[in-house]
Amino acid sequence: MVAAVVSVVVVGELAMRRRLRLARATAEQRDQTHHAFGVLLAARSRFTHAVAAYEEAVQASELRTSAVVGAPMGPGGEIATPSPTLVDAERAKDRARDELLDAQRLWAASREIDVDQADPDPALWTGRGVLVAGNLGPIGWERATIRLTHLLDDRCWVVVRISRPRLGLAIGAEWQRLAIAGAGVDSDGLKSLLGVAFAGTEVAVRPGFTPARSWRRFRRTEPTRTSLKHQLREARLAAVLEPRSAELSDTLRHTFEAEFGQTLTSSTELGLDRGLLGIHTAGPSLVVGAWGGPKPKVTVELSSDHRGWNATA
Repeated sequence: MVAAVVSVVVVGELAMRRRLRLARATAEQRDQTHHAFGVLLAARSRFTHAVAAYEEAVQASELRTSAVVGAPMGPGGEIATPSPTLVDAERAKDRARDELLDAQRLWAASREIDVDQADPDPALWTGRGVLVAGNLGPIGWERATIRLTHLLDDRCWVVVRISRPRLGLAIGAEWQRLAIAGAGVDSDGLKSLLGVAFAGTEVAVRPGFTPARSWRRFRRTEPTRTSLKHQLREARLAAVLEPRSAELSDTLRHTFEAEFGQTLTSSTELGLDRGLLGIHTAGPSLVVGAWGGPKPKVTVELSSDHRGWNATA
């Protein structure tokens, strides 16, 4: 049993770290400033090589000029009709110079992009994640990795890691897929709500019937239950950190509009006096016992250029 618990935790953590590395690499490729810098470096390299090739062609042409007796000379001392190699080298140098100028303009434009944007309105959020946890008697550990995205603007997103030790008396392990919905708080407040949601104590006998979770799903409307299925389906390890699909975005928007009873636009007033957060889970779990723990640590791993993600959680 101990070996099984440790294996679940270790394998889950290593797999998620690998996915995070891939997500970071993908985010860097999509980042306009990072892309522009790469284009600039490549253009500089091509221009340097083109200039070197042109200078070599000039030197070779001068050697041929000195070797050819009685060749017609131009006013500058060069051969009146340049060699094809020299002509091609000069054209390549000119093309490389133009590409470098274009790359410099792209780099300058990318640095003017607002990297401290305000959150979109209204404050509505969705998320998918994976939680891996294990308990070995009086101590345990849990870590959730979640990608949160604004309901109406896929460009506003964040990947957070939530972790804490479990203290109590329990044994077992679990690997849960998470479906999350939030409303009424900005991005910084959303991180705080997540810290509260993953805090507190819990008593579990899993597998088994969990009345509270079943009741939460049962009392939801049909659009909400449908969107939960879609979210949990996309919360697989292979896809949980990827951008939300267009199909899921449409489904979630329909669900929120059904819940709030109105069409949602950037000018919609929600009329909420406090932040709301709902988390639903699905996945294999074999845990028996009770546990609590300190306040979870919420760490931003990746995010869009919105100021709320950069505040201290």
